[in-house]
Amino acid sequence: MTTSPMLETVPFDQLIVVLDQLQNQLKNAGWVLWNAERNPWVETATEDDKRTLQAELFDHVVVAVLLIPHKYSLALNVKCYARCDERNPKTAKYLIDVSVGSDYYSE
Repeated sequence: MTTSPMLETVPFDQLIVVLDQLQNQLKNAGWVLWNAERNPWVETATEDDKRTLQAELFDHVVVAVLLIPHKYSLALNVKCYARCDERNPKTAKYLIDVSVGSDYYSE
């Protein structure tokens, strides 16, 4: 199942607020990273993290795969959704999708 915690696309600064809230809620609810070395949380702690993320989103979706081990998996998909081809941080709009399913990653 795929859905979004967002009702509409938003500018990058608003994306960061929603993303930080969502990641904190998931961490507090017990979701863990599937492979922390290759698949980290989406980093937004510093201004450098934010600049790097914004540049990366112009080229591809950033995904964090989370687990409730042996029960569920969740893909947190962060993407540039509108006006991305302009590569202008002031006009681009962003969206978060969340896909949830069975945990096929745990052994």
